[in-house]
Amino acid sequence: MKSKKIIGVLLLSFLLGSFLLSACTGSGMLTGSSWPAVNADDAGTVYLAYKTEVHAIDSSNGGMIWTYPEKADNAQTFFSQPAILGDNVIVGSYNHKLSAINKNRGSLTWTFDEAQGKYIAGILVDQEQIFAPNADHKLYALDKDGNKLWSFETKNALWAKPVADDTTIYLSSMDHNLYAVDRQNGTQVWATQLDAASMFSPVLVENLLYIGTLDGSFYALNAQDGSILWSAKVDAALWSTPIVKNGKVFFGDLGGNVYAFDAETGSQIWKVAINGSIISGAVEFTDGVVFPTENGDLVAIDEAGVKLWTRSVTGKIMGTPIVVNDTLIFGVEGGDALLYSFDFKGNQIWDYKLK
Repeated sequence: MKSKKIIGVLLLSFLLGSFLLSACTGSGMLTGSSWPAVNADDAGTVYLAYKTEVHAIDSSNGGMIWTYPEKADNAQTFFSQPAILGDNVIVGSYNHKLSAINKNRGSLTWTFDEAQGKYIAGILVDQEQIFAPNADHKLYALDKDGNKLWSFETKNALWAKPVADDTTIYLSSMDHNLYAVDRQNGTQVWATQLDAASMFSPVLVENLLYIGTLDGSFYALNAQDGSILWSAKVDAALWSTPIVKNGKVFFGDLGGNVYAFDAETGSQIWKVAINGSIISGAVEFTDGVVFPTENGDLVAIDEAGVKLWTRSVTGKIMGTPIVVNDTLIFGVEGGDALLYSFDFKGNQIWDYKLK
């Protein structure tokens, strides 16, 4: 267990150090870094953003449909999870640009280039509006054609994809605050200071927000006013988005522990140790939840904390898997393939390799 904690601290220090260098210099260590980020549309086409390219992939067999751009540009590195809005895939890059790519043709529709920093966080699309967090401390709200509606500025970089309801955008920042922002005009509704920065998205369920921070604190907040309803401290830093299922909230830490808490009271139900730092969100399925790890494992755990199965791939799983037609699809950095599809029994269906 001690070695897991050391690995988690080293990973956290490296990633945060890389980020701080890039934020200060504008061209630091993160410039050449990326890991595969995936999303899918309702038709089952998977969109993968990785390094200098965006790929459209058939989820039924892993076949490539198109790649954007036709000729890779080393000045344009993609990192953030793509979003889908109508006929476009929206994706941010390290060269400060937010691009809309036609999902049928793989051609550029429009570009928004007002931001001054890198797009690291995923892009939220909701009610035909685009909400794009940027490392320049700002959240940009755009219409479906890429026109800016407003921007909201925090006190530090934005690494986490926001969530939204009908009236409000909820946004965590590296400045240790969780913000509620009016979605119509970008004005602050409330801000709640947490004990540390949060690197991943909060979860919004029935007017409650759940979020973890880098000091190993986990919170449940009232979405109406930002008041903290309960908090808990776990063994290691929290990097990933939690998941709420049947009145329980599940999340993992960098020490390789998975937790289940009562979503209403905050009492711990169980803790299970698995092999590898958890820096990606879990995925729920009928029998429980599946957690990916940084060392390439998929671990299925039922709601009672019993491990159902473990599958391993070479490389690192550093992004939250998506579910397409009852299959798990996830990207892998430094492995034999870039993208994998598994069923919920742990059987591999296909993999996708760069040509």
